[in-house]
Amino acid sequence: MARPTRLNDPAFMEDVTDLLAQGIPQVLIAQSYGVPESTLGNWKKRKDFKRMLAAKLVAYGKEKLAKITDDKWLLERHTAFREAFAPPKQEVKQEVTGSIELLLKEIDGKGIPKPPSD
Repeated sequence: MARPTRLNDPAFMEDVTDLLAQGIPQVLIAQSYGVPESTLGNWKKRKDFKRMLAAKLVAYGKEKLAKITDDKWLLERHTAFREAFAPPKQEVKQEVTGSIELLLKEIDGKGIPKPPSD
């Protein structure tokens, strides 16, 4: 006979998937329910658990999208939505201006040795 699991309790599974969908770290959820983190990881491999978690993530995303002006920062930081909502990466370019002579005078004034001359 297989060992009983707390996932047979629909209210328990509901609570755990709710917390995961909200982005609560898995280690904290496991600790709060007194189960090893590896057990929670194994639960996440179960089809019924995966299906419920996916539905909760969709519901969470829809809820936050409805309030996007206030909660966009949550979606940017949530592991399930980060890629879709993070601001685009920008390349930073900086132009160096000035003369080498001025730079060398500044370096010399600070006691930094000059590079050897050719």
